[in-house]
Amino acid sequence: MLLYGEDPAAGAQRAVKEQLGADATAAKLLDVQSYGDKHWDICFIYRTETSEIGKLGQDFDKAEYFEIASLPAEMRDDHREVIEMARWKKTL
Repeated sequence: MLLYGEDPAAGAQRAVKEQLGADATAAKLLDVQSYGDKHWDICFIYRTETSEIGKLGQDFDKAEYFEIASLPAEMRDDHREVIEMARWKKTL
């Protein structure tokens, strides 16, 4: 989630630091999506790189890497939809 007035690329790097305890480099915007019904979301999809994962944020028990072709079944549907739309648009 972006902070008020925050640059989206800086927000992506901040989120990686807060959630994965890692410094993100090379933040590259891949796609922007918007969707909603009862409220409206704008989703900025960035590719970032990290050299390691540090202390996870309080909302996380673990962090894992998955190939797009083998995403876990328990992944949230709205996150899966964002990834599928980006794949359809060939941005991932």
